[in-house]
Amino acid sequence: MCRPFMAELKTNPDLPGVQKVLLPFAITASGQLVSPTVAASRIAGILSNTRTASGAGNNQGGQGNLREPLGELVSVNMELEGLKGQPVFLSWEIFQTGSHTNLYGKWLSDFAAYRLQATTEDDTGSLDVWIPLPVAPGPYFIRLSLASDGARLASMDSSPFG
Repeated sequence: MCRPFMAELKTNPDLPGVQKVLLPFAITASGQLVSPTVAASRIAGILSNTRTASGAGNNQGGQGNLREPLGELVSVNMELEGLKGQPVFLSWEIFQTGSHTNLYGKWLSDFAAYRLQATTEDDTGSLDVWIPLPVAPGPYFIRLSLASDGARLASMDSSPFG
Protein backbone atom coordinates (compact mmCIF):
# COMPACT_ATOMS: atom_id res chain seq x y z
CA MET A 1 0.00 0.00 0.00
CA CYS A 2 1.19 3.53 -0.68
CA ARG A 3 2.03 5.46 2.45
CA PRO A 4 2.91 9.10 3.01
CA PHE A 5 6.69 9.18 3.00
CA MET A 6 6.62 12.64 4.49
CA ALA A 7 5.10 11.03 7.57
CA GLU A 8 6.46 8.58 10.05
CA LEU A 9 4.24 5.79 11.37
CA LYS A 10 4.93 4.77 14.95
CA THR A 11 3.17 2.49 17.39
CA ASN A 12 1.89 4.40 20.42
CA PRO A 13 1.63 2.26 23.59
CA ASP A 14 -0.22 5.08 25.40
CA LEU A 15 -3.15 4.81 22.98
CA PRO A 16 -4.23 1.14 23.11
CA GLY A 17 -7.04 1.55 20.53
CA VAL A 18 -4.72 3.26 18.03
CA GLN A 19 -2.26 1.09 16.13
CA LYS A 20 -0.27 3.87 14.49
CA VAL A 21 0.27 7.58 14.93
CA LEU A 22 1.04 9.78 11.91
CA LEU A 23 3.79 12.35 12.45
CA PRO A 24 3.86 14.69 9.42
CA PHE A 25 6.80 16.57 8.00
CA ALA A 26 6.49 19.69 5.81
CA ILE A 27 8.15 19.47 2.40
CA THR A 28 8.57 21.50 -0.78
CA ALA A 29 7.22 20.30 -4.15
CA SER A 30 10.69 18.84 -4.83
CA GLY A 31 10.68 16.90 -1.55
CA GLN A 32 13.02 19.05 0.53
CA LEU A 33 12.17 19.37 4.22
CA VAL A 34 11.23 22.85 5.40
CA SER A 35 11.36 24.25 8.90
CA PRO A 36 8.17 24.49 10.99
CA THR A 37 8.44 28.30 10.74
CA VAL A 38 8.46 28.19 6.92
CA ALA A 39 5.62 25.64 6.86
CA ALA A 40 3.51 27.77 9.22
CA SER A 41 4.16 30.87 7.12
CA ARG A 42 3.04 29.08 3.95
CA ILE A 43 -0.14 27.79 5.58
CA ALA A 44 -0.93 31.21 7.06
CA GLY A 45 -0.37 32.83 3.65
CA ILE A 46 -2.88 30.57 1.92
CA LEU A 47 -5.42 30.61 4.76
CA SER A 48 -5.34 34.41 4.86
CA ASN A 49 -6.64 34.34 1.26
CA THR A 50 -9.13 31.50 1.79
CA ARG A 51 -12.89 31.87 1.68
CA THR A 52 -14.44 31.60 5.15
CA ALA A 53 -17.85 31.20 6.77
CA SER A 54 -19.06 32.06 10.27
CA GLY A 55 -18.42 29.35 12.82
CA ALA A 56 -20.69 28.39 15.69
CA GLY A 57 -18.35 29.38 18.54
CA ASN A 58 -16.93 32.62 19.84
CA ASN A 59 -13.31 33.66 19.63
CA GLN A 60 -11.11 33.62 22.74
CA GLY A 61 -12.12 37.14 23.74
CA GLY A 62 -15.81 36.25 23.59
CA GLN A 63 -16.39 38.86 20.88
CA GLY A 64 -18.02 37.80 17.60
CA ASN A 65 -18.00 34.54 15.68
CA LEU A 66 -15.06 32.46 14.61
CA ARG A 67 -14.34 32.26 10.89
CA GLU A 68 -13.97 28.74 9.47
CA PRO A 69 -11.95 28.18 6.27
CA LEU A 70 -13.90 26.62 3.40
CA GLY A 71 -12.46 24.01 1.09
CA GLU A 72 -13.03 20.86 -0.90
CA LEU A 73 -12.09 17.35 0.22
CA VAL A 74 -10.72 15.45 -2.76
CA SER A 75 -10.31 11.66 -2.67
CA VAL A 76 -7.49 10.25 -4.78
CA ASN A 77 -7.19 6.62 -5.84
CA MET A 78 -3.90 5.70 -7.47
CA GLU A 79 -1.86 2.82 -8.78
CA LEU A 80 1.93 3.03 -8.96
CA GLU A 81 3.53 0.52 -11.34
CA GLY A 82 7.28 -0.09 -11.54
CA LEU A 83 8.09 2.55 -8.90
CA LYS A 84 9.02 0.43 -5.89
CA GLY A 85 11.21 2.41 -3.50
CA GLN A 86 11.07 5.63 -5.55
CA PRO A 87 9.60 8.84 -4.14
CA VAL A 88 6.43 9.96 -5.94
CA PHE A 89 4.85 13.35 -5.21
CA LEU A 90 1.12 14.00 -5.24
CA SER A 91 0.50 17.71 -5.75
CA TRP A 92 -2.47 19.99 -6.47
CA GLU A 93 -3.17 23.29 -8.18
CA ILE A 94 -6.42 25.25 -8.34
CA PHE A 95 -7.54 27.38 -11.30
CA GLN A 96 -10.56 29.50 -12.17
CA THR A 97 -12.72 28.19 -15.01
CA GLY A 98 -14.14 30.46 -17.74
CA SER A 99 -13.41 33.71 -15.94
CA HIS A 100 -11.48 36.85 -16.70
CA THR A 101 -10.41 37.06 -13.05
CA ASN A 102 -7.26 35.03 -12.45
CA LEU A 103 -6.01 33.67 -9.16
CA TYR A 104 -2.89 35.48 -8.02
CA GLY A 105 -0.10 35.54 -5.46
CA LYS A 106 0.28 32.49 -3.28
CA TRP A 107 -2.41 30.62 -5.27
CA LEU A 108 -0.11 30.44 -8.30
CA SER A 109 1.73 27.40 -7.09
CA ASP A 110 1.95 23.65 -7.26
CA PHE A 111 1.23 22.48 -3.70
CA ALA A 112 2.84 19.24 -2.55
CA ALA A 113 0.23 17.21 -0.69
CA TYR A 114 2.09 13.92 -0.14
CA ARG A 115 5.41 12.29 -0.79
CA LEU A 116 4.66 8.63 -1.44
CA GLN A 117 6.87 5.60 -1.75
CA ALA A 118 5.57 2.40 -3.30
CA THR A 119 6.40 -0.70 -1.29
CA THR A 120 5.85 -3.13 -4.21
CA GLU A 121 6.22 -2.99 -8.02
CA ASP A 122 2.42 -2.73 -8.43
CA ASP A 123 1.17 -0.63 -5.53
CA THR A 124 -2.22 0.99 -4.91
CA GLY A 125 -3.52 3.46 -2.41
CA SER A 126 -6.16 6.05 -1.59
CA LEU A 127 -5.69 9.45 0.04
CA ASP A 128 -7.86 12.41 0.94
CA VAL A 129 -6.59 15.94 0.31
CA TRP A 130 -8.30 19.06 1.71
CA ILE A 131 -7.95 21.98 -0.70
CA PRO A 132 -8.87 25.50 0.50
CA LEU A 133 -11.15 27.69 -1.63
CA PRO A 134 -9.81 31.11 -2.66
CA VAL A 135 -11.71 34.28 -1.76
CA ALA A 136 -11.97 35.12 -5.49
CA PRO A 137 -15.24 33.84 -7.00
CA GLY A 138 -15.31 30.51 -8.88
CA PRO A 139 -16.01 28.31 -10.65
CA TYR A 140 -12.74 26.44 -10.20
CA PHE A 141 -11.13 23.21 -11.21
CA ILE A 142 -8.39 21.29 -9.42
CA ARG A 143 -5.44 19.65 -11.17
CA LEU A 144 -3.89 16.71 -9.33
CA SER A 145 -0.47 15.47 -10.47
CA LEU A 146 1.87 12.60 -9.70
CA ALA A 147 5.57 13.21 -10.35
CA SER A 148 8.85 11.40 -9.76
CA ASP A 149 12.42 12.62 -10.42
CA GLY A 150 11.02 15.94 -11.66
CA ALA A 151 8.93 14.28 -14.41
CA ARG A 152 5.14 14.35 -14.38
CA LEU A 153 3.83 10.77 -14.45
CA ALA A 154 0.12 11.55 -14.61
CA SER A 155 -2.32 14.39 -14.03
CA MET A 156 -6.06 14.83 -13.89
CA ASP A 157 -8.38 17.84 -13.88
CA SER A 158 -11.56 17.85 -11.82
CA SER A 159 -14.94 18.91 -13.11
CA PRO A 160 -15.71 22.59 -12.49
CA PHE A 161 -17.16 23.40 -9.06
CA GLY A 162 -17.87 26.33 -6.74
